[in-house]
Amino acid sequence: MVGAWPVWQKIRSLNPGRWLPLRDALWPIFHKPAPELQVDSELELRSLRWEDTPRLFQLIESNRSHLQTWLSWVNKVRSVDDTRSFMHYLDYRDIFSGRWVYGIWYKEDMVGLMDFNEGEREFMQVSIGYWLSREHQGKGIITRCVRRALDYAFEEHRLRKVLIKCATGNLRSQAVPLRLHFAWEGIEHESGTLHGEPVNMMIYAMRYHDWKELREEGSVNP
Repeated sequence: MVGAWPVWQKIRSLNPGRWLPLRDALWPIFHKPAPELQVDSELELRSLRWEDTPRLFQLIESNRSHLQTWLSWVNKVRSVDDTRSFMHYLDYRDIFSGRWVYGIWYKEDMVGLMDFNEGEREFMQVSIGYWLSREHQGKGIITRCVRRALDYAFEEHRLRKVLIKCATGNLRSQAVPLRLHFAWEGIEHESGTLHGEPVNMMIYAMRYHDWKELREEGSVNP
């Protein structure tokens, strides 16, 4: 499969109008969905579907100025076609792929994304990333979704550790792991970039045995 992509690009370049729709049509065959995760009566995490593409683009577009503060990639998503390219990038076959992305659905409306990224199979760990529309902040949505994602990661995939990495100035994002009793592991200096500039990242970790103890105590339950 490593060598197949350049060949596909050459074929597609011969007649983009014909081959691009075919590639899109084949998307459901090669992108099997991940299990849907019911968070509570209001919230659900769903793997992205092809039909979500226009809704996802509109969500990004309507929150562009809000998201640009901490997410550089927003500047690269300027059309529905850009969003389709992102959809082709998804991979739900392996939680360590770094391409496992959920739509956050609140009262049957997509309001943000959450993903498992930076997977390291050797250490049985992944990182969780997330963003939420401006109008839905302050409802505890991300905290509830991260809690459910932790349960899924530890129970179904037997991970040893889950990380959350936040830019040092992003206090709202940092509040989520603190609220869920993640341990602070330190600062990775200039380990991220924001609009071309290096940024320091705050590292928070939840280990399996800590999660298990918190569950037994009821500390990570709603």
